Amino acid sequence: MQSARTTPATGPTGINLIPWLAALIVLCVLAVLWKVADGRKGAAILADNPAATDPAVMRRAKADLVEAEKDRAAFIARSNADKNRAEDARAIDALNRMRAEYADALQLADVSPRIALPARIERLQQLRRDVAGLLVPGCAGAAKESLLASMDLQIDGFLAFLANAGVGKITAMEKFDQAKPLMEASAAASSSCRVAGQAAVHQ
Repeated sequence: MQSARTTPATGPTGINLIPWLAALIVLCVLAVLWKVADGRKGAAILADNPAATDPAVMRRAKADLVEAEKDRAAFIARSNADKNRAEDARAIDALNRMRAEYADALQLADVSPRIALPARIERLQQLRRDVAGLLVPGCAGAAKESLLASMDLQIDGFLAFLANAGVGKITAMEKFDQAKPLMEASAAASSSCRVAGQAAVHQ
């Protein structure tokens, strides 16, 4: 009978596991000690700074955060307002350019012979569609509507004259007279909108 001999613990591959288990135990002990030390460090910081847990200090900190959030919201609101004013100014400029372009086309149609009116009227109608498709801010809405109303009257006047040189001329003159104050009102409304936007910038 052979005498029994003790052999070190081995894994399935025959590798000695005792050194690895010992190293794992040491790492676990070190991790526990580190957590304990870290907790004591945090407690020491709080002990050295009692104000950190003072309710009054915490309330002030919370109030500061609320105030900072209000400032951020106000900054965003001002930025958005500035952006809207810039967009409004561009829309008003576009409306003014279209009004001036229409006035030039209207003057050309007014001095054109009757035979040339179809092309002039077509140009006026195209400019009218351009104005109708323009997006303008609320304050310039009245300027746009007055301009469109004036354009409609003037185009109708030219169409009446084109259809009948005699009676149509009388109708055209009546419509032109009605259109003039609307065109002036449109220009005045654009100017008022522009002034209002500039005043808002300096507030």
